[in-house]
Amino acid sequence: MDTKEKVKPDTLSLADRFSLRTNMVDWLMLLPNISAEFDLSNTNHNHWAVGLGIRYNWQTQHEYKPSFVYNLAELRAEVRYYWHTQSVDSAKLRYAHKKRDYLGRLFSVRRFNPKHLNTTYYRGAYITADKYSFLLGGGTGYQGKAVSAGFLYGIVKPLYEFKGGNTLDLDLGLNVGLCMTTYDKYSHDSESDCYPVLAHKGWHILPFPVVSELRFAFVYRFGSYPLTKKYRWRLDVDQEYRDIIEGKASELETQRDNERNTLRSIDEVRKAFNMYYEKAYQKRLKENAEQEGGSGS
Repeated sequence: MDTKEKVKPDTLSLADRFSLRTNMVDWLMLLPNISAEFDLSNTNHNHWAVGLGIRYNWQTQHEYKPSFVYNLAELRAEVRYYWHTQSVDSAKLRYAHKKRDYLGRLFSVRRFNPKHLNTTYYRGAYITADKYSFLLGGGTGYQGKAVSAGFLYGIVKPLYEFKGGNTLDLDLGLNVGLCMTTYDKYSHDSESDCYPVLAHKGWHILPFPVVSELRFAFVYRFGSYPLTKKYRWRLDVDQEYRDIIEGKASELETQRDNERNTLRSIDEVRKAFNMYYEKAYQKRLKENAEQEGGSGS
């Protein structure tokens, strides 16, 4: 088999690019939820995916107005960048991130000695549109709308592969950002069985970051292409691309050599001129000294 065929990028089917996710933390908070995600490219060296999710728990059918209200409806859009960590050779060790370089390790793939080869990392951004109504313990309640946006980060670990090829993964992550909201303050009047509005506040940005989602989620991937084979580096899977990169690297090296030779030639010419003018200067000093000596006698 040709070498190029061995490292040709895999083409993913439509099913291979599609997955569903549900967050167990939300379920524990009585929030039914589901998210769908789709890879932007059909090759295994693609790193980008987009997702759309919904959380919904809106209890409106009651025989009486309860003193405990917990309603939330949310639509969420996400974009994610996935990657696997990579070991670096000795020539690139200075670009790797050490064990205690926490910030560098968050955003870089380079490691001296990667230990979690099956772990897939991701980072990205999200935006949400929310409608909510909360009244806890009969105190002051808040009902309104909100829009939030921010950044997300997390890891995905493979859990199980089904006979048909579908897989189950574990997604651990966090969404943090800013929130803009408008709401009405209200209370519960049990005698009149109503919720009188106490005050209104227009659209404003909350003065602190908001944890929009804490994720302990299960991801069900369709198709027959597991997570460990996706989001690869193109240099690892595409021989033709590697040849192009190596060709450009060779051209750059040749260009650098030519520039070095040119600079070396310029430096040699400069040294020759300096030597010539130094000799001429010394000769002139000698002639002046002889003239002064002759006139003194």
